[in-house]
Amino acid sequence: MNLSDTIDLSTLPFYQWDSVLSANPQSSGFAGIEMIDSVFCKHPEMEIISRPSMFEGHSLAVEHSQMVPRENPASPAWIFVILLLLAGLLTMYYRNHKLTFGGIISSLFNLRTMNRMLRSNNILRTSQFALIPAVATGCIAMFAHQVAMESTGIVGFLLLWVGLFVGYYLRFGLMRLLAIIFENENGVSLYITSSYLFHLLLSTLLIPLLLLLIYLPWGTITLEYIMIGVVALEILLRVLRGFQLFLTNSNSSRFFLFYYLCVVEIAPILVLIKWIIE
Repeated sequence: MNLSDTIDLSTLPFYQWDSVLSANPQSSGFAGIEMIDSVFCKHPEMEIISRPSMFEGHSLAVEHSQMVPRENPASPAWIFVILLLLAGLLTMYYRNHKLTFGGIISSLFNLRTMNRMLRSNNILRTSQFALIPAVATGCIAMFAHQVAMESTGIVGFLLLWVGLFVGYYLRFGLMRLLAIIFENENGVSLYITSSYLFHLLLSTLLIPLLLLLIYLPWGTITLEYIMIGVVALEILLRVLRGFQLFLTNSNSSRFFLFYYLCVVEIAPILVLIKWIIE
């Protein structure tokens, strides 16, 4: 094809010369290239909206490029030793006095059954109940330690245990003082004996629950609520039983019952809760 055979475009009528692409893209800004670049390249006036990736929350840092399964920390060895000690003391008490779980439950709600059990099982003096407060306060201290004081270690547990043990006998001493003031020694003596048996029953229930709570982490929350329910039920039944003993075995006045309920039952619980929370 010769150059003479080409058509002179300038001779064509109504031809739009602006639509002709320049042969020199550098000088004229090749329109086709500019159009393509405007699609795939960032425009200087275009606002870029960056959105977080849906996988960003699951990304791993470079130094932790491999997922490591989470491990439940093992309980310290001293916790197992304390639980073994509490279980041993409780078993020894049952064996020495030939007590049965069913007999304790029956004696809690029948005064004659309680007196017959105390005589037949050779539990006639208050000193023979001394082991029960040690076990009961140890169980409560261990439960409180696992729930709210785990970071304090064995020192915090022992301080709490000693504090509860001392408070246990201070509470009974205060009750005996009120009994002397209001001349209600018979009813208070029966209530203190009944309280020892309630705490023996509570310790029997709490020790296996503590073992499950500490060594079966999959049931932690459920077991905590169960143990709180057991303690609350024991307190309620013991208070109701105390009212019954006071009203049927002594000349208790309402003023004495008010002092007993506020000073002996409610105040120690509030102090213990405040101590654990703080």
